[in-house]
Amino acid sequence: MILPVLLLPLFLPVDTAETVPRGVTMLRLTGGVDVLRTTFPSAPVLPLPTGLAELSRGVADGCDLRLRYSTTAGLLHRAGPELRARLLGGSRYAVALRLYPSASFAGATRGEVTYGGDLSTQAMLLGTLRGPFGALTLEAGATGQWLVFERFRGVSEVTTRPYLAFLEFGLGWERPLGPEANLSVRLDLAVTLAPADPFALAGLYPRLSVGGSFRL
Repeated sequence: MILPVLLLPLFLPVDTAETVPRGVTMLRLTGGVDVLRTTFPSAPVLPLPTGLAELSRGVADGCDLRLRYSTTAGLLHRAGPELRARLLGGSRYAVALRLYPSASFAGATRGEVTYGGDLSTQAMLLGTLRGPFGALTLEAGATGQWLVFERFRGVSEVTTRPYLAFLEFGLGWERPLGPEANLSVRLDLAVTLAPADPFALAGLYPRLSVGGSFRL
């Protein structure tokens, strides 16, 4: 317990409202589980493994750019850039905004849906509190989808009507493991706004992830 406390002054949190410092590059890797609802009586709830890789670079004081890729069970893939800007900051707190435009693609060799995907933008407001415990971050925002495409029963369809798809909430904790490495734990909840989402669990898509970040 002594080492993390001594490292707190050198702590460079990555997945928080405290943006990556100018000229610093960080790599974040996480793994976890998504929970979906199914139509199978023997397995009404299905946990699926997830993974994420993110490269972030501080481009100015209070502003960083990121490239992110995530996957769920190797079937659903999402990638895109992110802009994160700090709005307020002090020695123990920070408030930031992040915008994440991305594209997703999912493919299946069985079933009626052969492939599908979307173009979307996630906008989130972040608040971070720092202390001897590390960094605790709360997020809230929404995701809008601009384009959705799929191939269903041999017919391709593209929808270009923008709509609000999800309300998003996140809670994360980050703590230093070494001078240039951190441990992170995160819980995300996406509230679907679709009237009858067949995969949402009581209207929610929960995700729990654990990982680390490293300075390059």
